[in-house]
Amino acid sequence: MLRPRWRKMLRDLGHHKTRTAIVVLSIAVGVFAVGMILSTQLMLSEDLGASYRASYPASASLYPDSFDDELVDTVRHMEGVREAEGRVDGASLRMQVGRTSGATCASTSWATMTTSGSTRSPRSAAHGRPP
Repeated sequence: MLRPRWRKMLRDLGHHKTRTAIVVLSIAVGVFAVGMILSTQLMLSEDLGASYRASYPASASLYPDSFDDELVDTVRHMEGVREAEGRVDGASLRMQVGRTSGATCASTSWATMTTSGSTRSPRSAAHGRPP
């Protein structure tokens, strides 16, 4: 014989079939969603790491005030350096815009222009990355 609490529970489940089905479906969807999130996280952590390592990431970055092709060649020929690349990642310049008339400025103003992107030095762009 069932105890009263179990009897009440089974009777309530039987009387409220729609609500019971919705609750069971909600739990199943939740378990499925958690499983999908965990498996996606596992796949991404493995695949992103492998993709990053395959791209030959930089193990060091130098930020000199200015550089030329000679500095890039010097670093490229240092012991233990596989490849070196000179790149300018952006620049900021200030310029005077408007009309000027002789020594006096008529309707001029100063504007700041910032560029972004990546520009490789001409010689280092030809060498590319190692296979």
